Amino acid sequence: MRFKESLILGIAVMQRLLNDFTTLFPNVLVLIIAVNISTVLFYFIFKKLFNAATGFVAALLFATSAWPYLYILQGAHPPLVLMNCLVAIFFLQYGRLRKFFSFLSGLFLGFMIFSSPTSPIYLPYYMAFAIYHFIIPFKKFNLKTTLLHLVFVLLGSILILLYFTLPDPVTYIKTFIDFLAFSQKGNDFILWKKALVEYFPIPEGFRGGGWAWIIKYFFFITPIMFITYLVSLVYLAKKSVKRPWIFAIILLSISTPVCVEIVKVAQFGRNYFSWIIGIILGIAIAVYTLKEEWPAWSPRKQKIIAFSLASIFAGHLLFNGFIFFNDILPSRMANTHIYDWLMKNDIHRIYTYKNHARNKNVIMFLRNPKETGDLKFGGIQTIAQVTEGYILVPPITGKTIWNSCMEKDFNDDPVLTALYQSGEFKKYVVARFPTLSSSPVWTQEQEVCTYRDLMLGQISKEDRQKGFVWILDGKKIHEQWLPKYLTFLKMHQTSINEKNFPAQ
Repeated sequence: MRFKESLILGIAVMQRLLNDFTTLFPNVLVLIIAVNISTVLFYFIFKKLFNAATGFVAALLFATSAWPYLYILQGAHPPLVLMNCLVAIFFLQYGRLRKFFSFLSGLFLGFMIFSSPTSPIYLPYYMAFAIYHFIIPFKKFNLKTTLLHLVFVLLGSILILLYFTLPDPVTYIKTFIDFLAFSQKGNDFILWKKALVEYFPIPEGFRGGGWAWIIKYFFFITPIMFITYLVSLVYLAKKSVKRPWIFAIILLSISTPVCVEIVKVAQFGRNYFSWIIGIILGIAIAVYTLKEEWPAWSPRKQKIIAFSLASIFAGHLLFNGFIFFNDILPSRMANTHIYDWLMKNDIHRIYTYKNHARNKNVIMFLRNPKETGDLKFGGIQTIAQVTEGYILVPPITGKTIWNSCMEKDFNDDPVLTALYQSGEFKKYVVARFPTLSSSPVWTQEQEVCTYRDLMLGQISKEDRQKGFVWILDGKKIHEQWLPKYLTFLKMHQTSINEKNFPAQ
């Protein structure tokens, strides 16, 4: 958990407040709070930087993006590091008023650094705001005052540094540097090269799809906002001819992908999350510039621009709402939905495979510690063993983030395999549930999986279908499918010992 101490601290505090030490809820609630605070901070930071309308646009774009909520449900650190960065910037904006605000800014800068191994990628945004508020206003610039504020920022950051690294800060920082060095050379492509060469060639020092992957990923995860951002950059580039400061903003807004590609950390979704600041910054400045020019336009042009902006936001809202409620949320809540379905249908005993590779992802976490309903499992080796009752079949795809997309599909049960390939599988399904394995969105949160998906196109619609969890009718399979299967084997002169299928 190197440089994620802020998240651990936040979870620990929330666990005590909720008296919940057994579920993921305290972790999730910390991140929900972080996203809500970030939404408010986007408004106030951009309001002070430009105006209230620009602040409203920035906050609205962030709040209606599905991307932050993905990491809330994952229990991952990106929303917290973003919040700490924005809080640090917020206090920085008021740092000239009181030195205590500069100290608070440094304090949250320290929390930011200890929120994520990728926290250095957020530093260009913080430094840019520092330059804007303390150095650029030359009429108010005072070297002594600026240095004094800098000292207070450093004091706040050093306090957090010591809190998390004592009694041996030097050793801690050294081990983190070693960890970063290993991360650059020891990505999953390199670590699992022998297993992955079966699916695609892996050159020496291979890391992923580079800039091509970045473009594809952002067109996938937030297409409307990303296209709007690219259009905004073109618009701002034209305006920068007369306003050089706009060009500096353009460079700042693309600092995340540039820094990540320089450092060469692993390529998957959350390592690029800091770009949401740059993307929103680019769009917000374009809106601010448009607002400045608004009075000079004809009423017809104003209506066209207003309608275009409203359409863009409507598209953004619809897209993000769709992927969240149809993919991100239900696939992450699979275990809860399975459990609720079983209890609703008064099913307290269900059969499942004894040695399925995905048991550790599905079966082990099917019962929430807070639930009181009784649920027992019957272990089987093949669906042919069940004569009465229901069978839970975990995902059979080998292309899942649960195994870095480098296993073969589950085929330990020839009866299930034959049933699935027969085209009659759906006849025996009483319920099915999307999981992380069936989700195209969650797939992008593992570097090998996202590369095989976006760059190579090796994860098909059929692979995603195999990523669902199914509940099968065991009695119906025994009475209708098993006789067909045995007849098929006899027709192909394949021997089978029916004693291998005792009911358990």
